[in-house]
Amino acid sequence: MRKEVRTGAAGAAGAARGALLLLLLLLARPSLSARGSNPRPRADAAAAVLADIADLQREMLAGAGLDDKRVVLCKTVAGLGNRIQGIVSCLALAVATRRALVVQWDREVSTAPPLANGLMPCRLEDVLAFPAGLDLNVSRAFADPGAAQGRVVEAYVSQMVLQSGKSPSWGDLLLCTNLTFTLKRTPVLSVPAWRWMPEILSNEAYRSALGQLFGAAPGGAGVPDPPAFFRTVAPSLLRPAHALEVAAAALRRYWPPDSRAVGLQVRLGLETDNEDEAAHFFTPCGMWRSWLRCAYSALGGASEHRDEAGAREVWFVAADSADAKVDLMMQMRREEGAVVAALNLEHVTSKAQRESLLRPAGEDRRAARAGHAARGAVDSLPATGHAWLDGHVLPVVVDFASGTRLVFFGRKASRIACEDVQSAMLEMHVLSWSGLLVASHLSTFAALPAASVPAAGLHHVNRDGDCFPALSPEPLSDAGDLFRETAQCFSERHVLQHAWTRPRRRSARRRGQDRS
Repeated sequence: MRKEVRTGAAGAAGAARGALLLLLLLLARPSLSARGSNPRPRADAAAAVLADIADLQREMLAGAGLDDKRVVLCKTVAGLGNRIQGIVSCLALAVATRRALVVQWDREVSTAPPLANGLMPCRLEDVLAFPAGLDLNVSRAFADPGAAQGRVVEAYVSQMVLQSGKSPSWGDLLLCTNLTFTLKRTPVLSVPAWRWMPEILSNEAYRSALGQLFGAAPGGAGVPDPPAFFRTVAPSLLRPAHALEVAAAALRRYWPPDSRAVGLQVRLGLETDNEDEAAHFFTPCGMWRSWLRCAYSALGGASEHRDEAGAREVWFVAADSADAKVDLMMQMRREEGAVVAALNLEHVTSKAQRESLLRPAGEDRRAARAGHAARGAVDSLPATGHAWLDGHVLPVVVDFASGTRLVFFGRKASRIACEDVQSAMLEMHVLSWSGLLVASHLSTFAALPAASVPAAGLHHVNRDGDCFPALSPEPLSDAGDLFRETAQCFSERHVLQHAWTRPRRRSARRRGQDRS
């Protein structure tokens, strides 16, 4: 029997809680004719964008007939991370082209292997919530979706070119053309939404208007650089569904108020039906040590220096492979000392693994310095008291002798049931608490949590095991490959923005290995 977290009644309770937020957003909305001399703080810019789209929702959906509406129809596809990036991209396009935004979220399910990458068994309201008062449901725009047929222009296809009559390709339209005017008589602009779309922010027709919401470049002269739109807006626009917020609050008990949060997002061990994608984006299972090395390096090198900092560390690991989580825990035991307290350890480890984790640690340098007594028994940590967490998510909590704590979900990663995708959304939310986040390079999963992490605390590990500071606080996109041959105004200056540089094919290193 499926046990996904239901959000209908609980979500209604969250509406009143967020009503004040919408009022504050509306009050914070700046005039589009007013332009400051410096970039606005992120919170102010996010409030301005959300208030602007709230105005557009009222104005552009007010008409009774389809001809009176101007809408970006955001047709989300693929997995959770792709859909999140797609929704924020659609918001940027809607604000830039002065249209309302509605989201079409179709469920994709499968019950038999091979599993297609990007299944979505959940409804939108099962995993995400928008600010109270901001209704992006597709039913707001189309009481009868069939009535919109023939009045919709699809991005990325020739129909968009024919409708505009002004540009030779859809690439020109998205990057080089002001669609506010080119498609001004078109009620619905439909956008397949599976990726981050930095071309919207780099379109010269929109950059000035978007800059007014975000504030001008320092000194107030010229067109501002593309704003960090995703990083600024996504955490305010996309929240976990209310029931998942409640679950997150129950998990918070394992993060003491003065602790230092470390997050690892490890994309390995995921099954897919796309061999090329697996070869390019998914890391071999044996590479899990790279995330641990990267985190220890970013924390300051030698462990004795970390001891002097005084703040307790709480590590959270989100990984597709249950074995990788256990392997990481076993390696941390070598660094952090024996396990002295735990929750649900017996559900994820063998007897031999538990004996190794609990063994008195005379060789453990950090434990000896901290003066911890060698122990052969382990204390039990309390459960959350939240039925879904304790029964399905199965949080594993481990305290090492050093004082460091490790938390991960004991459930096996899957994409068949909605409750599995809800668990993934909860992992994203918990990762957003991190002060240091080591994420998988090119993975869409980490984009939303990374938007809440200090930029200096973002590090990536690629499929070759290399560790490096994140190239961009914005998501990476394949826009460079998409627009190099489809847009006349494309310039190599665009790919100077790292958000344009996600490759669409395997790396040269990988192709060389395949030929050898």
